[in-house]
Order: sequence, then structure tokens, then C-alpha cells
Amino acid sequence: MTPQLRTTCCMPACRSTRKADEPDEEWLCRRHFMLASRAARVEYDAAWREADKADWRRADGLDISAAPFVRVTAAWEQVKVEAFAAAGIAS
Repeated sequence: MTPQLRTTCCMPACRSTRKADEPDEEWLCRRHFMLASRAARVEYDAAWREADKADWRRADGLDISAAPFVRVTAAWEQVKVEAFAAAGIAS
């Protein structure tokens, strides 16, 4: 039996963990994710859904652009910056 990968919240000193899908995955726990502004969270959720749809299209053999993945990465970085700023931690 292989051990499960665990990831911790990327906020320093937070001890929240969850099962990791990938070894170097970044994650914010709910408490710290909610520190970001509502606009940033909504943009991240919309970008994530768009990237997820693009993954399904790619699995169906369709050619897709990198734009949805760039958008979700930028939205994630914005959420992290806002959450770190609200917690008083320099990112």
C-alpha cells in the first residue's frame, strides 16, 4: 500500500492539510481562501471552471489554446496575494 500524498495550506504556520492530487500542489484552506476579496474568488472559480472544460475538450481530442490555463494561474496568484495581504504576511 502506498502512502497518500498530503498537502498543507500555503499560508505559513497554518496546519490544515488535505489529500494532494499532485506532489507540488499549492492549496489554501477555506479559512485563508475566504480572506481574499469576493471578486478575486469569483474570478478564480470562473477561470477554474473554464480550464476544467478545456481539459475535457482536450481529452476529446480537440485542439485548445493555453488561454484558460493562463487565466486560472493568474487568478490563483491574485487570490494568494490578497489572502497573504489580509493575513498581514508579505508574499
